[in-house]
Amino acid sequence: MAILFISNGFGEDQIASNLINSLKKSYPSTPIYAIPLVGEGSEYIKKGITPLIKTKPLPSGGFIRSPISLFKDLFSGMLLQHIKHILLIKKYAKLCTATVCVGDVFCLTISSFFNKTKKVFLPTAKSNLFMKHSKIELLLIKKLARLVFARDQATTDSLKEAGINSFYDGNPMFDGFKFPNENLLFSKNQKVIGVAPGSKQEAYDNFAYVLKVINKIIEKDSEIHFLLGKAKSLNINKLAKAIRHTNWQILEPENIIINSNNPELKIYITEDFSSVIAESNVLIGLAGTANEQAVYFGKPVICFKGFGPQSTKKRFREQKKLLGDLLFFIDNHSLNIIADKTLFLLNKFNKKQTIQPQTSASDSITKQILNLIIAN
Repeated sequence: MAILFISNGFGEDQIASNLINSLKKSYPSTPIYAIPLVGEGSEYIKKGITPLIKTKPLPSGGFIRSPISLFKDLFSGMLLQHIKHILLIKKYAKLCTATVCVGDVFCLTISSFFNKTKKVFLPTAKSNLFMKHSKIELLLIKKLARLVFARDQATTDSLKEAGINSFYDGNPMFDGFKFPNENLLFSKNQKVIGVAPGSKQEAYDNFAYVLKVINKIIEKDSEIHFLLGKAKSLNINKLAKAIRHTNWQILEPENIIINSNNPELKIYITEDFSSVIAESNVLIGLAGTANEQAVYFGKPVICFKGFGPQSTKKRFREQKKLLGDLLFFIDNHSLNIIADKTLFLLNKFNKKQTIQPQTSASDSITKQILNLIIAN
């Protein structure tokens, strides 16, 4: 028994990795193959799985929402990349009993080329809460997927009405968080703002702008502390280059960003996002998965229009429908307004005790995947 995992996005890689981790607990000898359609698959590497391919990031970061994004990706070699993906899928599907697709309907469709294994689909990109699947997408899901795990109950019910074998067992995006109880950077009475600029190419420009917001916040309250949640997909040298025109600079290997005008002002860097959630009162989040995770664990997130397809006004308004009252979208790029709103929320919300999920969605989903494989 071997299983092929195909995912198209950083958050999707995380979800697939959580599922793999769950599978390995019960069946450690099961061969696992992973094909990330977007990026280098760093989340797989963290779980000890070597991706079959490391994909050069495209301008859209795999998030095509306009003709302009599509044309940019096409000119950057998107077609050649997908041909390589299809050839890999064809080769490794012959060794596998099932394929787990994590992402959008495009991910499911490309995963089905030359692949006759049983398909399990986790549609992460759409929800009835902010963007329903179209009739064509529903037809494709029904035709191609044997088992579907939607991200919420409302979407699951909608898929069932369309005759799709769909279940909701929780969202594996929130599994695997281990919150630190000691060795924290900050005490509970210190006010901390976490920063999640995203994991795609746009995150570099996003963070450079967030630094301007931080400067404005410090002008109003110099006692605030800051913690940057850096996605593993972000290159520290590129990050340093992106902020070279600001009054901040990165010091390595200390993993801090210091203010050139006042070296006592520091922004700490970590790749452990659970620490960012645990230590922050509020977060400035221009991200997708990270914003969802922060809100899920009870932390308010401030967002505003960024500099790429995953941090548009439209995208954050969709996210607001999904995440509700703890996501605060500021429809204004004024540094003053963003800083004032952030400080208001910082003083309104105390540092809450984060709550870990009582059950693992990944464990529940992998049990059903194994039942599907064993069934026939």
